[in-house]
Amino acid sequence: MTALITDDGIVTRWPAKAADRVLILAAKFEAGRDYSECEVNDIPKRHHNFGDWALLRRIVRKRSFLA
Repeated sequence: MTALITDDGIVTRWPAKAADRVLILAAKFEAGRDYSECEVNDIPKRHHNFGDWALLRRIVRKRSFLA
């Protein structure tokens, strides 16, 4: 999985395995913390470089990382 993430923690491409996707996204959010809508949008934007931050945001919502 390290080939998917740079040394700076930037996701370079979306992993094929669903388990890898969950690990990548979960690591970007703190458990038990409330996030504003702006923060929820900003975190995926800052942590990838493959051009589809909206995909990451949808996965965050779908996987119930956020209420």
